[in-house]
Amino acid sequence: MRNLKMGMTIILMLTIFVSPSWADVIGSRTRKSPQNNQKQVTERLHQLGIHPSEANKQVEQLSARDLAFFAGNPQRVVLAGAQDSGSEFFSGSTTVMWYEIVAGATFTVIGIILIWYAALGRD
Repeated sequence: MRNLKMGMTIILMLTIFVSPSWADVIGSRTRKSPQNNQKQVTERLHQLGIHPSEANKQVEQLSARDLAFFAGNPQRVVLAGAQDSGSEFFSGSTTVMWYEIVAGATFTVIGIILIWYAALGRD
Protein backbone atom coordinates (compact mmCIF):
# COMPACT_ATOMS: atom_id res chain seq x y z
CA MET A 1 0.00 0.00 0.00
CA ARG A 2 2.86 2.35 0.81
CA ASN A 3 4.40 1.83 -2.66
CA LEU A 4 1.05 2.57 -4.28
CA LYS A 5 0.74 5.85 -2.35
CA MET A 6 4.28 6.85 -3.23
CA GLY A 7 3.73 6.03 -6.91
CA MET A 8 0.50 8.04 -7.05
CA THR A 9 2.21 10.92 -5.28
CA ILE A 10 5.03 10.98 -7.82
CA ILE A 11 2.54 10.87 -10.72
CA LEU A 12 0.50 13.73 -9.24
CA MET A 13 3.60 15.84 -8.62
CA LEU A 14 4.86 15.26 -12.16
CA THR A 15 1.44 16.22 -13.52
CA ILE A 16 1.54 19.52 -11.63
CA PHE A 17 5.11 20.42 -12.56
CA VAL A 18 5.05 19.24 -16.20
CA SER A 19 1.75 20.88 -17.23
CA PRO A 20 3.30 24.30 -18.09
CA SER A 21 5.30 22.62 -20.84
CA TRP A 22 2.07 22.05 -22.79
CA ALA A 23 1.65 25.78 -23.39
CA ASP A 24 1.50 27.15 -26.90
CA VAL A 25 4.78 28.30 -28.38
CA ILE A 26 4.76 31.39 -30.56
CA GLY A 27 7.78 31.95 -32.75
CA SER A 28 9.79 35.11 -32.21
CA ARG A 29 10.86 35.60 -35.84
CA THR A 30 8.97 38.17 -37.85
CA ARG A 31 8.59 37.94 -41.61
CA LYS A 32 8.67 40.74 -44.14
CA SER A 33 5.30 41.62 -45.61
CA PRO A 34 4.03 44.08 -48.22
CA GLN A 35 3.62 47.62 -46.90
CA ASN A 36 0.08 47.93 -48.25
CA ASN A 37 -1.12 44.93 -46.19
CA GLN A 38 0.58 46.29 -43.10
CA LYS A 39 -1.04 49.68 -43.60
CA GLN A 40 -4.55 48.23 -43.99
CA VAL A 41 -4.31 46.03 -40.91
CA THR A 42 -2.75 48.84 -38.85
CA GLU A 43 -5.55 51.21 -39.85
CA ARG A 44 -8.16 48.65 -38.82
CA LEU A 45 -6.49 48.24 -35.43
CA HIS A 46 -6.53 52.05 -35.03
CA GLN A 47 -10.28 52.02 -35.77
CA LEU A 48 -10.77 49.45 -33.01
CA GLY A 49 -9.03 51.70 -30.49
CA ILE A 50 -5.61 50.05 -30.24
CA HIS A 51 -2.77 52.47 -29.42
CA PRO A 52 -0.66 53.21 -32.55
CA SER A 53 2.60 51.81 -31.15
CA GLU A 54 0.85 48.63 -29.94
CA ALA A 55 -0.88 48.25 -33.32
CA ASN A 56 2.43 48.54 -35.16
CA LYS A 57 4.00 45.99 -32.83
CA GLN A 58 1.16 43.52 -33.40
CA VAL A 59 1.26 43.96 -37.17
CA GLU A 60 5.03 43.37 -37.23
CA GLN A 61 4.50 40.03 -35.49
CA LEU A 62 2.10 38.76 -38.15
CA SER A 63 3.36 36.56 -40.97
CA ALA A 64 2.98 37.64 -44.61
CA ARG A 65 0.26 35.03 -45.06
CA ASP A 66 -1.71 36.33 -42.06
CA LEU A 67 -1.31 39.93 -43.23
CA ALA A 68 -2.62 39.00 -46.68
CA PHE A 69 -5.59 37.22 -45.06
CA PHE A 70 -6.56 40.17 -42.86
CA ALA A 71 -5.83 42.77 -45.52
CA GLY A 72 -8.15 40.93 -47.91
CA ASN A 73 -11.06 41.83 -45.64
CA PRO A 74 -10.08 44.17 -42.78
CA GLN A 75 -13.42 43.48 -41.04
CA ARG A 76 -11.93 40.11 -40.02
CA VAL A 77 -9.77 41.97 -37.52
CA VAL A 78 -11.81 42.08 -34.30
CA LEU A 79 -11.04 42.57 -30.63
CA ALA A 80 -11.03 39.30 -28.74
CA GLY A 81 -10.39 38.33 -25.15
CA ALA A 82 -11.34 41.54 -23.39
CA GLN A 83 -14.22 41.19 -20.93
CA ASP A 84 -14.84 44.89 -21.06
CA SER A 85 -12.83 47.00 -23.45
CA GLY A 86 -10.18 49.06 -21.76
CA SER A 87 -10.24 47.17 -18.47
CA GLU A 88 -6.93 47.29 -16.69
CA PHE A 89 -5.60 44.76 -14.20
CA PHE A 90 -2.36 45.97 -12.63
CA SER A 91 -0.57 47.22 -15.75
CA GLY A 92 -2.34 45.77 -18.79
CA SER A 93 -5.58 44.61 -20.30
CA THR A 94 -6.49 41.11 -19.23
CA THR A 95 -9.26 38.54 -19.17
CA VAL A 96 -8.27 37.07 -15.82
CA MET A 97 -10.07 38.56 -12.85
CA TRP A 98 -8.50 38.87 -9.40
CA TYR A 99 -10.76 36.22 -7.87
CA GLU A 100 -9.71 33.72 -10.56
CA ILE A 101 -6.08 34.19 -9.56
CA VAL A 102 -6.91 33.79 -5.87
CA ALA A 103 -9.02 30.67 -6.53
CA GLY A 104 -6.30 29.14 -8.71
CA ALA A 105 -3.62 29.77 -6.10
CA THR A 106 -5.88 28.36 -3.37
CA PHE A 107 -6.62 25.17 -5.30
CA THR A 108 -2.93 24.75 -6.10
CA VAL A 109 -1.96 25.08 -2.43
CA ILE A 110 -4.73 22.67 -1.36
CA GLY A 111 -3.57 20.19 -4.04
CA ILE A 112 0.04 20.36 -2.88
CA ILE A 113 -1.04 19.88 0.75
CA LEU A 114 -3.12 16.84 -0.21
CA ILE A 115 -0.23 15.35 -2.16
CA TRP A 116 2.12 16.03 0.76
CA TYR A 117 -0.33 14.40 3.17
CA ALA A 118 -0.73 11.37 0.90
CA ALA A 119 3.04 10.97 0.65
CA LEU A 120 3.77 11.33 4.38
CA GLY A 121 0.48 10.19 5.89
CA ARG A 122 0.16 6.98 7.85
CA ASP A 123 -2.39 4.28 7.10
